[in-house]
Amino acid sequence: MPEDHPPLPPPKPSPFEVGEWREIILALLCATATLFAIGALFLRDPKDAATLLSAIGLHVAGARAPAVLYCLARGLSPGWTLLFNFYIEVLIVFIAYYGFVLVVREGLESKILHIAAKQAEAAAQRHRSLLKRFELFGLFLLVLAPLPMTGPVSGALIGYLLNVKPWVTFSVVFSGTFVALASYVALGRVVLSRMIENQKGYQDEATLLLAFVIAGFTIYHVKTIGKWVEETVSGDAA
Repeated sequence: MPEDHPPLPPPKPSPFEVGEWREIILALLCATATLFAIGALFLRDPKDAATLLSAIGLHVAGARAPAVLYCLARGLSPGWTLLFNFYIEVLIVFIAYYGFVLVVREGLESKILHIAAKQAEAAAQRHRSLLKRFELFGLFLLVLAPLPMTGPVSGALIGYLLNVKPWVTFSVVFSGTFVALASYVALGRVVLSRMIENQKGYQDEATLLLAFVIAGFTIYHVKTIGKWVEETVSGDAA
């Protein structure tokens, strides 16, 4: 009689057969294409290209308000400032959200995404009363607020943890993001116009002051992120 063999495990699906993999690969391709486009822009307009790259760096650090202010200060039009910064936030949210889903569902090993998962859980616990009381509007407010452990990425991850459907999560998160960025653009235009009007004889000083403001916001956000990472790593070691 033939020997009985245990059934073979089902083959793992191709990454392109898993929805989350398709979405994150598409987002990464868009991000790569964006970087190539900015690289090509360097040949024609190095100033604008450097502005866009710097803005991307600020967004990655979580400093979306300084990114908007920086674009305006460098001469980018309000419309393009709003659209570009919104586009970058959308890409970051898609990459973070679907990367987070792959960590949770597929067991993808990623220290950074595991840290993001823990921080999203902590944010959900911290704002439990707000989310319970206002539900989706509470999530909208979390995305809108320029505070630590808020913003579009945190909002998207919290939406997943609350079992909100992806399209609903993205609708709320991107609406809050657009409103926040539009507010920053409007406020930034007022601040810059006042500086130009009141400091016509002190352009260098005004530019230096603006640089200090942007640097201060950026350092604050980077320190906050560093603190989260340090606390998470310390917690894992303990």
